[in-house]
Amino acid sequence: NKSNHPLNYGLWVSLSEKNYRDYKANFDKENHEKIFFGWLSSNISEYENTLAIPCDVKTKMGTSRPEIFPHHDFDHPFVRDYHNGISKQEAQVRINAVINRIGKPNKTQNKVHKQMTEIPVEKNEEEELPIPHIWRPTFKAIVSAFVKKDYGLGSGVKNVSPVSERTAKQIKEYVEDYGELLIELPEETWDTSVYICYGNFWNVLVDLYTEGEGLSDLVLNAEVRENNNEYLFEIKLVYVP
Repeated sequence: NKSNHPLNYGLWVSLSEKNYRDYKANFDKENHEKIFFGWLSSNISEYENTLAIPCDVKTKMGTSRPEIFPHHDFDHPFVRDYHNGISKQEAQVRINAVINRIGKPNKTQNKVHKQMTEIPVEKNEEEELPIPHIWRPTFKAIVSAFVKKDYGLGSGVKNVSPVSERTAKQIKEYVEDYGELLIELPEETWDTSVYICYGNFWNVLVDLYTEGEGLSDLVLNAEVRENNNEYLFEIKLVYVP
């Protein structure tokens, strides 16, 4: 590929518990950069199976998403394409395929619409899934508080851990710096918001909406844990991936 332009994918990688705790503890430290070993945990539609490809995960300063580097010596078409590149024509085919899927319900959504069944909570560590119905009222209540500029959840939301003063300040700064007014979560947010299981908890990304844009670049990141047949929520941050 002589043009040398990147074709970016948003992928999940599994880390050891020790490395994940290190990443979590240093997530918002401006000068913290580190490389972890991980296993690719996303399937890429252009390849038959991309799960469990060994990778290096390089964190970036601040709260930007880490960069993933598949190991050069692992024999897989995706690894070869990553390191050797693909043609401009092939990149365009992949981009067009994504564009053609926009607005079209995926298999999970089709099942929901046709059978009118609720999306359950699943302990699936291999792929992103749509947000379960049972969690949605809680996230709507959290965002409703943010709309009122109550970033610390001073009014309280059932089963949501108290937000630290530091985290509330960070959320406030991210939202204000973004320059748009948050609005209540519309039903459309569940079409794009996702979660994935990490052993004993679920990591959640909820797409946020603003008055001027509709669907924005902001996401709410949270963790959900199960305890005594209840789900407990912990807000991590609001940021632009």
